[in-house]
Amino acid sequence: MAQANLPFEKRLKQITRKHDQLAKGAVRSLTSDGLIVMKPRAYRPKFPLRFIIVLVVLGFVFKGLLLASIGNVAYAERVTPKFDSCGAVFGSFGIVRIGKSSG
Repeated sequence: MAQANLPFEKRLKQITRKHDQLAKGAVRSLTSDGLIVMKPRAYRPKFPLRFIIVLVVLGFVFKGLLLASIGNVAYAERVTPKFDSCGAVFGSFGIVRIGKSSG
């Protein structure tokens, strides 16, 4: 008797899953024969990955335009003083790591 209910349990599980998805949001569509069908809304991640990718790409584009407009030497002169303070910390950390790995 338990095996006879197996297809029913499987259908019931599918219906429950679809109902849970429809509860999160649904899109109504009209089929060719005039029947209105509810489909679960497509999954949209809460993490804005597309926005972050666009932001990084725009940053590189801005850096390229800045580099092209003021030149290599002037760009290096403007950027170098900004990274001297934090570069010393990371540089010394790198020197310590290299010293430990070779010794």
